[in-house]
Amino acid sequence: MKKTFIVILGTALLMVMGFVGSAMAIGNIKIGNIAVHPSITEKGMWDSNIDLNADNGTAGEERKGDYINTLTPAVKFQLKKSLLDVSFGANVDIVRYDEYDKNDAENYMANFSGQYGSIGRTGLYFKFNEQFMDTQDPYSKSGVGYVGDTNYRLGLATKKKSNIAGIEVGYGMADRIAFHLSYTNNYLKYDSYTRDRDSNEKDHIAGATLYYKILPKTYALLGYQLKSTDYFDYDTKGLSDCGKDSKNHNLDFGLFWDQTEKLNGSVKVGYYWKKWDNAVNNGGVPLEDLNTWTITTHLGWKPLTRTTIMIDLTKGEVDSVDATYYSYDQFVAGLRLNQQVVNKLSITVGGNYEIDDYNNSAAGTPEKKFNLYQANAGINYQIMKWLRAGISYTYKKKDANQINAQTKDEEYKDHQTMFKITGSF
Repeated sequence: MKKTFIVILGTALLMVMGFVGSAMAIGNIKIGNIAVHPSITEKGMWDSNIDLNADNGTAGEERKGDYINTLTPAVKFQLKKSLLDVSFGANVDIVRYDEYDKNDAENYMANFSGQYGSIGRTGLYFKFNEQFMDTQDPYSKSGVGYVGDTNYRLGLATKKKSNIAGIEVGYGMADRIAFHLSYTNNYLKYDSYTRDRDSNEKDHIAGATLYYKILPKTYALLGYQLKSTDYFDYDTKGLSDCGKDSKNHNLDFGLFWDQTEKLNGSVKVGYYWKKWDNAVNNGGVPLEDLNTWTITTHLGWKPLTRTTIMIDLTKGEVDSVDATYYSYDQFVAGLRLNQQVVNKLSITVGGNYEIDDYNNSAAGTPEKKFNLYQANAGINYQIMKWLRAGISYTYKKKDANQINAQTKDEEYKDHQTMFKITGSF
């Protein structure tokens, strides 16, 4: 009944936007110099494994499939000048499950950001952002903005709130060299204090970056970040010198290309080292400092006018809230192709491959390493100027390299088929 109501509501709102959109072009709503962009999205998805369970015969691990309907009203306000771009956006996902309605959710998101100037330009550069999320859906991101373990309770309807606030100030000279200072505060708080208190996290990140223009649209950068991580509700369980707080240092060197017709993106290589504030975690396991190389790459390439290829590579280390495995080394490779078939029809295909190799310091603890695969394909069609629709399929798989009782329960396969329609003006 609830699913039917949401579908009817979404259809009605799209029809209303259709009547308005036929009389008003996209972007024509103004409040003075501020453009207003409202939208409504209706999304229906069949998921073969909503809890991401292993389905291996273990009690409580049976695979559950369900139809999930999501209605997303959203609005964005934007003020854009030659050097200034300020925007505020907000949306809510109204999520309803057909059978397993314990996962029904309303996820709230808001983002406020602004930028003045551009990197490398002579003069002042200023940028800020504020992002807030209040989510409880099992498909909402567990780790937003590198806050928390991205795999923590994945597939479970865990309620949490996160906030990311940042500011960056820089100054460029002679259209050649620029120096920037930045500060970011990340906050993650789970609603369940008893179950999830060890994962409540707060980060302070301070950084400095030097940019140097080596070609008209190509810059070299050298940067350093100091990140202080505080698990502020961590249960020490009466142990001395116990905790999960740390100081994290990251030194980066790289190149990035400003957007051009053919090529844009960035490549950064760095060195990361972590120093724990305490000797053991609350499982009594000694914590080992970590030193590792990091790689972050994003490339966008247009070999043809209607063809865009995007490549992403990431290598780094992620904090884990597991009592035995204090962190995991992560490698992610992604490829996406977008092909514009005709003016209104486009096709997207892509995939990701990820390796998560967990670090443990307890003698006799079994090794824990996973391979994660994701493949997706979709078709999008611009029905009219204010209305677009799409259909897509996604396959996900998580395999353990070393099979044991613990890792076997974390394996899964998942098939998702989705239809989406969006009205905007």
